[in-house]
Amino acid sequence: MTDKDFKKREAPFRMIGSKARALQHILPILNHMRDTHKKFIDVFGGTGMVSLNVAQFPYMVFNDKDSGIIDFYRAFRNHYEELVEELKKYHPSSEEEWLHCKKTWQLSSNPVKRAAKWYVTAVMSYLGRRLNYARNFSQKQPNVASKMRIWPLLRARISKWQIENWDWKKLASYDSVDALFYLDPPYDETQGFDLISLEEIVSWAKDRQGTVVINHYKNTYLEAQEWTEKYEYRIYQSAGEIRSSVVEALYILGS
Repeated sequence: MTDKDFKKREAPFRMIGSKARALQHILPILNHMRDTHKKFIDVFGGTGMVSLNVAQFPYMVFNDKDSGIIDFYRAFRNHYEELVEELKKYHPSSEEEWLHCKKTWQLSSNPVKRAAKWYVTAVMSYLGRRLNYARNFSQKQPNVASKMRIWPLLRARISKWQIENWDWKKLASYDSVDALFYLDPPYDETQGFDLISLEEIVSWAKDRQGTVVINHYKNTYLEAQEWTEKYEYRIYQSAGEIRSSVVEALYILGS
């Protein structure tokens, strides 16, 4: 199936902070830069939602510091058939198997078994946090088999990725005038990121030869900086009868 056969590739797993709802705002900006950039570097890859849907660049780099995410995507790229067969061994929605995978995935030396256990843990956990089993009585229970149905649509794209498991600063090694860095860092209140980290990111961005796009909700510190361009958009969220929204922005340095 080609890119024209569907509008959006779903990620094979979910996480809080995924840019699924923002793609319609993000992709036109990134895709417009494809003609002038040969490398696309997804610095904080997460679920891979942006890398899966952005226009195909000649060289694609997907990075995340989470070893589980990287183990999964490397197994998906390098051992696709074996990973599919390994996951068939698991019941699609067994809490007992989920607990086993959660406790043992990091102990597995086999890359396929390790990736399979991590995937079961991720898909069947509450909100993709890999902390608690997802019990959902109002919606369809998440299960591995249903998620795997989209895999054939993702295989060609992921096969072209250079996959890294680096600290974000190390991605500077991919810097060049034709590099496009996309940074969607963890929000301030998660994973230990704070204002100092944003200062580090901006300082890092200013040292790059290539173009840097920082995707973040509107922030006092970021708003005070000088940017080549800036684009704002609003994301709406619903929780029961309560509807809220948040303004995010693409802060761009470079051409």
